[in-house]
Amino acid sequence: MPMRSVAFAGVLILAAVLATACGRAATLIPGDATKATTPTPPKQTATPPPKAGPILVSPTLELGARGSGATVQAVPDQELARSVMQVHLLDATQQPPRLVRAGSGVVINRQQRLVLTSYPLVNPVRPDGAQAYTTIALGANRSFPGEPRLEFEAEIVVADPAVDLAILRVVRRTGGQPLGEFDLPAARIVAGAQAATGDPLRLFGHPGPNPTSGAGSQSVTVTQAQLTGVRGEVGARGRAWLKTDARLPYGTQGGPAFDRAGGLIGVLVQPVYAASAPVAMVRPSDLAAEIMQRAAVAGPEARYRAPLIARPAASAVTAGSAIWVSPPAFAQNALDGPFGRDLFDYRNRFPSRTTALFYEFVAQGLQDGTIVEEKWFRDDVFQDQISSSYGWNRGGFATVSDRLATPNPAGLPDGRWRLEVWAGGTLRASATALVGVDAPTPKVSAQEPAFGTTASTDRRSAQPATAGINQLLFFFNYEGMDEVRQVRWLIFQNGRVIYQSPELPWNGGSFGRWWIGYRENAPLGSGTWEFELHIDGRVMLTKEVVL
Repeated sequence: MPMRSVAFAGVLILAAVLATACGRAATLIPGDATKATTPTPPKQTATPPPKAGPILVSPTLELGARGSGATVQAVPDQELARSVMQVHLLDATQQPPRLVRAGSGVVINRQQRLVLTSYPLVNPVRPDGAQAYTTIALGANRSFPGEPRLEFEAEIVVADPAVDLAILRVVRRTGGQPLGEFDLPAARIVAGAQAATGDPLRLFGHPGPNPTSGAGSQSVTVTQAQLTGVRGEVGARGRAWLKTDARLPYGTQGGPAFDRAGGLIGVLVQPVYAASAPVAMVRPSDLAAEIMQRAAVAGPEARYRAPLIARPAASAVTAGSAIWVSPPAFAQNALDGPFGRDLFDYRNRFPSRTTALFYEFVAQGLQDGTIVEEKWFRDDVFQDQISSSYGWNRGGFATVSDRLATPNPAGLPDGRWRLEVWAGGTLRASATALVGVDAPTPKVSAQEPAFGTTASTDRRSAQPATAGINQLLFFFNYEGMDEVRQVRWLIFQNGRVIYQSPELPWNGGSFGRWWIGYRENAPLGSGTWEFELHIDGRVMLTKEVVL
């Protein structure tokens, strides 16, 4: 149970709110007014991930399509498994090539040899800005039971980091051999956003080698699961995530989620790749519509160029630690169902007299018994009475949903309400809700040194920018970014624009340090290099360096 302080000392700001309530400060707490709350765990109905082995062939069923009166032919597991691919990211600069990451994918277009997968899996940039791997190798499932065999090599055609999805194109056979015929079937895509809570799911993927020993069967597995709810995101319409009751091996990331009839409703995604953490959520297929269209019209030589940009501190999963916590998301409303609480009307700004702030965050890689602290601040003043501390007991992956509420009709005091999530004594994530106040004006300034070629874990220059480098990073400090939505940048060489980044969602929080960058496959040319930073369409900072 959370242990919530009831002392009044030093927290005078809450007195006016609590004056008409009972004499305990705990009346202004996350949760129901009738009791002190612990984040409600989702209903534990998951079928444990099966041991790697043969795919069981389900009988073909005639299913009624919801609301249509029509019948839909169910595709057996064994047939669906043929469209599932093993994805290995390799560093071929070593011999034999070193396995960097392992996951899964699903064929979505046989003629164009397109494979849909998870972007955190295939992200070609390491957290320090360096190249993550050299080769994408794909394995096919030709026999059941049986191990997949790496047959193909692929390239990223398009990707959308904002929705964690990427599309690969098979370009050759392993070892650089000509491709020949690509004979794997494509999955049938349906609208994942129409799936309903309680719907049965079939989740496919390769488990991935044992993170410690590298051993273990890699035969494709199928898990019978259930859709337990949805999650949204600020600024995004509809469903951003589908929650499931499954906890799958890390290698299933990028694998397909099929409905009962065999339609592809989404892709299994770890928000941050970690070989020691489970996979539990699905990005709906609807979020892939744009990149699928772009991939379909892209030429055979089209390749995705990943923008070089820092990752949030929460996503800094390092070797030996899989702990990751998402920045808390705030919402105006919530709906409690049989599997837990779903939030909707996500936002960061709330009107005066707001009586409740619903919030949620995702925690990955926490071990049971870890102390989790939810620390609240109002206008940077710590609110001890409404902060909480509890022992984690929800396993390696969970969504925490709760609320900050007051029974007083005057609502919460206006101000900037910041929630920090600490785990194991370390700040893991934070976010700010604006109640009855405007957002501060964003401010940015260059760090010293402002340029480098790789980044440290605290987002500072780790190696200086010198002649002969093929990658240049620009480092800056920022504050007041509470409501910033997008960031992009332009790169100039000797006054000529040579690169424009796509518009990317801002996920660096209100204040801190950040970096952006540019890379070429050869040493950067000499001369004057200039970075121009745009925030929500405004030029905020320019800085030059001479190489």
